[in-house]
Amino acid sequence: MKLSVLFTALIFALAGCGEKKGADASSGPVAAKVNGEAIHTQNVDAALAKAGVSNPAQAQDSANLVLNALLEQRLFVQQAQKAGLDKDPNVKQALQAAERQVLAQAYLDKVTATAAKASDADVSDYYNKHPSCSANGASTACRKS
Repeated sequence: MKLSVLFTALIFALAGCGEKKGADASSGPVAAKVNGEAIHTQNVDAALAKAGVSNPAQAQDSANLVLNALLEQRLFVQQAQKAGLDKDPNVKQALQAAERQVLAQAYLDKVTATAAKASDADVSDYYNKHPSCSANGASTACRKS
């Protein structure tokens, strides 16, 4: 049950992240359709990867949970659109803010993935050269040195 709640929360947190419309839409095998709108296995796989599911024993159960959550999400989106909520100025503003957040996070992920990582030796060397920074209650000035 906890796993089900976790995946449902994850899917709603990822609401629309990485989904594309029209010619750029996902292709490949279709896992399910909601009122003619396809949910591709690629969408399920992406959600599983985001959730960090790599254990083959859990993969099928997890995939079923993710697919159910995606189905529910797609139904809710369709009902929201049918109700005209996608035209509401507050909803539009929230969608734009979400898009900016996703783009900013994607950029940060890309930059940090290629950034040089400090080795344990580098960290030890830094603290040996700046002993006041390793003391409890070190000032923020240490972070700038």
